[in-house]
Amino acid sequence: MTEEAGSVDQNKTDNEMLGGLANINSALDESSIVAVVSPDGEIIYVNSKLCELSQYTEQELFDPSSAHPFLLDSAFHNAEFSAEIWRTITGGNVWRGEIRGRAKDGSSYWVHTTIVPYMDKANRPERFVAIGHNITQLKLAEEALKESEERYRFLAYYDALTELPNRDYFKRELGDFLEKKQGRPLSILCLDVDRFNIINDSMGQHFGDTLLKAIGIRLVQSLSAGTLISRQSGDAFLVMLQESTENEASQIAKSILHAFSQPFDFEKQEVYISLSIGISTFGDNSKDSDSLIKSAEMAMYRAKEHGGNHYRFYSAEMARQLLQGMYMEYGMRKALEKGQFRVYYQPKIDLQTGEIVGSEALIRWNHPEKGMIPPSDFIPIAEETGLIVPIGEWVLREACLQNRKWMDRGFTPLRVSVNLSLRQFLQADLVQKVEGILQETGIHPENLMLEITESTAMHHVEQVVSTLIALKKLGLGLALDDFGTGYSSLSYLKAFPLDMIKIDKSFVHDMLLDSYDESLIEAIIKVAHSLNISVLAEGVENKEQWKALKAKKCNEAQGYLFSHPLSHLDFESYLRGLGSKRIVVEIA
Repeated sequence: MTEEAGSVDQNKTDNEMLGGLANINSALDESSIVAVVSPDGEIIYVNSKLCELSQYTEQELFDPSSAHPFLLDSAFHNAEFSAEIWRTITGGNVWRGEIRGRAKDGSSYWVHTTIVPYMDKANRPERFVAIGHNITQLKLAEEALKESEERYRFLAYYDALTELPNRDYFKRELGDFLEKKQGRPLSILCLDVDRFNIINDSMGQHFGDTLLKAIGIRLVQSLSAGTLISRQSGDAFLVMLQESTENEASQIAKSILHAFSQPFDFEKQEVYISLSIGISTFGDNSKDSDSLIKSAEMAMYRAKEHGGNHYRFYSAEMARQLLQGMYMEYGMRKALEKGQFRVYYQPKIDLQTGEIVGSEALIRWNHPEKGMIPPSDFIPIAEETGLIVPIGEWVLREACLQNRKWMDRGFTPLRVSVNLSLRQFLQADLVQKVEGILQETGIHPENLMLEITESTAMHHVEQVVSTLIALKKLGLGLALDDFGTGYSSLSYLKAFPLDMIKIDKSFVHDMLLDSYDESLIEAIIKVAHSLNISVLAEGVENKEQWKALKAKKCNEAQGYLFSHPLSHLDFESYLRGLGSKRIVVEIA
């Protein structure tokens, strides 16, 4: 046979093969995918279903110079997978399995494939016929289910927001460690963000969530690799320090506090936060997971009660004090319901004339069993629990009502001052609430002054200024209380629409003994007056202080020299005793 005749016979064989494949293709169901590949790996036949699935034309698929990822995409199938298929079919055996390919537009698909080898008389492969069915939708559904199951397993042990382990995971790991502990040291740190509720309420939940994620990241960066860090709930986190002594736990707590002394930068806005950290160690009456965590939480609350940005170790005394705090919170709720709170009034005196010009409203708790409870015992707990908001609103309404009653009884109008807590001040509807109370009680705005502390004013300065301006438009007075104890920045005074600043009593107390305090008071008075702001000195207790302040042109004062805080009945008697001139002290 000539070479040419052989070629003709081969062509005939190919045509017969293709014709036979066409018959096979027609015999299959309409969804079948068919391809024929030569022993050299060249595609010599495809049906329309494969072209539709792969998005390649017949000409593109037949071009031997093109590498088409629809065959066996290396991104989905490794070399070993491809080699296994090739070994099976070149050995004359049928291969069945799932092949994932990539279409022309980059999308992927799955085909359940059967590859049948056609062998010649010498048992060498002539052709490979691949018949498959598109199972893409099934595989997508399986992947979605798998992803859902993995997500469920993740959420069971990890926090969705920070992606840190959650409380259940932490307790499981802690329990496992305690079972194998064998005397090894262990410390648990409970961390809580100071005043986070105020940040969340004033800046919005989205901002709060963003901040929590950033806190989680900084904790991971601040601690050594492998340290178990968990988000418990809200703004609380737990850290497990294996093989850690009390001294080592103390050093780590200090390093965390130092790391959080740096601000967070959100959209070019710097946000400063601090943490309260409680530490419990194995053996301090805490011998299981729950008691260790609970002890660390108790210690954290004690650190928070001391102003935050600090750490405390657990002690048995803490448990007693925390229980006392819980009773205090319950008692305050009942006191608000049953009308046990009282408002006392301390006179404000014009230092130049000796005349009473106003009063400051101060809350007292008249407990039915314990008697009069001082504010220092319950206000910090009210602040922490949020009870300060309804309590503060009650004080404001009560002071305005009482002032209205005194004016109705013929007393010359006096301006009453009421303190606003940080939580109150950052309420979105504060201005509307104040305006409503003014209308409800019938008091003129000029007879009310609202006081905020210096530390309150320095939180979110832009928001504070905006709120102060809105309050000022109502016509009432504004005072900055405890000046000098916070940031002590005189430059902020010009930004706030203030009528008065109140020099803290700690400076007044030592002004005759400490030249620094005396010079500071003199400087504050001069700067305030240059900004048309009057000055009141708190805690004036003797005539020497009064005379020195008067000489420095201080405008007003309050303190025990003039009067202790008085009940509304005693204050009314006090006013009657002064007569129409309202002179408290005679000017020498």
